[in-house]
Amino acid sequence: AVIGADGAAQLLVKRFPDPTAPEVQKIKADFIEGYNANMAIPWTAAERGYIDAVIQPHESRLLLRKSLKLLRDKQKHDRIARKHGLTPL
Repeated sequence: AVIGADGAAQLLVKRFPDPTAPEVQKIKADFIEGYNANMAIPWTAAERGYIDAVIQPHESRLLLRKSLKLLRDKQKHDRIARKHGLTPL
C-alpha cells in the first residue's frame, strides 16, 4: 500500500466537521481495522496481480543476486532509424 492505515484514516476523518467526536473515532477505528485486514496484506496484492511475488526477508539477498546476474549481460539494441517516420496527411 502506498499509504498506511493511519494516514488514510486521517484523510477520511478530515472531512467531518468535528474529527474528535466519538462516532468519528469509531468510524476511524473501523476503517483502520478493515484496511489492515483487506489492503495491507501482501498476499491480497499478489492474488490480484498487483505484484509479481511475495518474498521473505531472508530470501531477498538471493533473489537480488539472481536478478542482477540476469541483467549483467543485457545489451541495449540500437534501433534502425526509419527512413520515413510519419506519412504526410
